[in-house]
Amino acid sequence: MAARGNRPRGRRVWRPFGVLTTAPWRRAPFLLLRRPGVAAALLAASAVATLPAAAAMPFLSASRSATLHHQIDATCSWHVGVTVSSNLGYPSSGLNPFDHTPDYGDALDRRTRRISAAASAMPELGPGETTLISPPMAGPTERDLTYPMFFVYREHAPEHLELVDGAWGPGAWLPDVYANYVGLKVGDIMPLREPGQPQFEPDPTRTYSVPVAAIYRSLREQPDPPWWCDLVSTYNLPAGNSPAPETIFVD
Repeated sequence: MAARGNRPRGRRVWRPFGVLTTAPWRRAPFLLLRRPGVAAALLAASAVATLPAAAAMPFLSASRSATLHHQIDATCSWHVGVTVSSNLGYPSSGLNPFDHTPDYGDALDRRTRRISAAASAMPELGPGETTLISPPMAGPTERDLTYPMFFVYREHAPEHLELVDGAWGPGAWLPDVYANYVGLKVGDIMPLREPGQPQFEPDPTRTYSVPVAAIYRSLREQPDPPWWCDLVSTYNLPAGNSPAPETIFVD
């Protein structure tokens, strides 16, 4: 007599897509052929669910580009490009600087040529623009020569200033607010004083004079023009215990 043993059970194989082989899934496509309205509704629902997901990456890419362009638009164009700065100062040789008068025009032309030659080898750069800013000077108030000011030269400045009186030419171009305050008009002579060098001479001041050639609408009294964005810290300094420095353009 032989005894029958238990039949060993085989392992079940997990099929992740096995459910698709069941009867409901096999019959569903044929049933949809009998109900075209249901099929159209399912296709529309699938499109509604799929399109937003498919548009996510282009939307994110476009939003990043828009953000980048907004940041670029809000950035000063002079700061985005290449800026080269140098000083046209007195030599630190221990000599009295007032006895040394270098040819600043020649030095400026020489440096500009070198920088322009180097920049010409760099693609995507626009034309250069030369700007000169003086150390702080002191101009006339109603009583004395203590009004702080900067003298500024920039190529093509007349194209970006609003002329109130006079003509663009050699001399000083005064902002209208300051000119009205001190009573200066086109053709007047404006006295100036510069800080001296006490270590070189007992009287640390020197006085000069410059003719008033033009009066322009003050940049401080209007929205900041983009072309002057790099000079906002020069022409729009806040006032403290003394008046805010005025910006005097020269040719």
